[in-house]
Amino acid sequence: MALLVGFGVVALLGLVVFSTYKGSDTAEQDMLASGITIWGTLPADAFTKTIYDVTRTDPRFQSVSYLQKNPATVDRELLEAIADGVSPDLLVISNETLYQFMPRLYAIPYASFSKRTFLDTYIDGAEVFMKTDGIYGIPFIVDPLVLYWNRDLFATVNLTQPPTTYEDLLRTYIERLRILENNTITQATIALGEHNNVTNAKQIFALFAIQSGSDMVREENNQFRVTFAEQVEGSSAIPGVAAAQFYTAFADPQSVYYTWNRTLPDDISLFSANGLAMRIGFGSEFATIRDRNPNLNFDIAPIPQNASASVRRGYGTYYAFAVPQHAKNPAGSLFVAQTLASAGAVETIATQLGVAPAARSALAAVPENPIDSVRYSAAIIARTWLDPKPTESNAVFRDMIESITAGRAQAGSAVNNAVQRIRNLF
Repeated sequence: MALLVGFGVVALLGLVVFSTYKGSDTAEQDMLASGITIWGTLPADAFTKTIYDVTRTDPRFQSVSYLQKNPATVDRELLEAIADGVSPDLLVISNETLYQFMPRLYAIPYASFSKRTFLDTYIDGAEVFMKTDGIYGIPFIVDPLVLYWNRDLFATVNLTQPPTTYEDLLRTYIERLRILENNTITQATIALGEHNNVTNAKQIFALFAIQSGSDMVREENNQFRVTFAEQVEGSSAIPGVAAAQFYTAFADPQSVYYTWNRTLPDDISLFSANGLAMRIGFGSEFATIRDRNPNLNFDIAPIPQNASASVRRGYGTYYAFAVPQHAKNPAGSLFVAQTLASAGAVETIATQLGVAPAARSALAAVPENPIDSVRYSAAIIARTWLDPKPTESNAVFRDMIESITAGRAQAGSAVNNAVQRIRNLF
């Protein structure tokens, strides 16, 4: 996995990192004269606005631009750009694209950017960008999972708050919010149990496994070990199996927790149409739901926890700025990355995208906006995993879930099969 990086490039990267954190006069050096082009799949408006704001205090950022790319073609476009000698200077990557891009990225050596500095600077989930041979990206934002809930549906059954624990969800909320007519769901409590009509099924499974103690994937001896079918110390439960059993129970007609099935519309559509009491979704999805139904009386809340949990855990998609190996100006690239990831700039990006910053300092103050305050608190406890190939892994978890709900496999064998297939993706 280790990458060979020219000494001169390592020195330049180290100089920029050292300068950023040690306060030298690097900012006085014109490293941006040749221009910096950023590629990413996130909406361009957030970056364009932020770059414009930074330019007002640092005119050199007039030469910085962001190009929004199609997620389905960005990998091929990067290869073509490298072949043509026009590689972008920065890439916006996530924990879901890091693995596919790693062979074409610089790893910042720990001699230049120490583990201690990284851990002190960014929240825990950002460690996904730390590997044995260095740091593969400068984290800047995280899109955390939160609980969406319909205030009107809750008020109708005299519920004033969303559940804070899964035990409360099962004990109180399922029966009171669900409407069954001849075992047909006419109002669902929460969208869990299936794959194709639950927007974030893969990520929700990972959330449940992480809350059960798994780290999903672990780096060992320059290889990646898939761990969600392994027993964790101090517990007899296997996190992946427990997660699969809990998740699929909501789609089992024989279960007292039955509240979802594959005949229902997708969870975002049904929630937006006032037919679903709760769903687990990313913080960035708030605007989508609001735009679909401006009259919907809904809110977001932190993800429930296990009542017996000694630590709180959530889930998020993490994003970072990464320097391609063929970038023409790696020092300038890293300087731009550090600037856009710093307080002020990153908060603008986060606000525009409906997410949260990944820097501890930016999360220290509670935002006045009540929606942002939930996103920020959710980000602090959000963990994640290195997804080797998002499209292929989504198919793996789809097959795992559907094999259980269709009765073709028990949770244990379905999870073991999923582990083997994920392992084969690395």
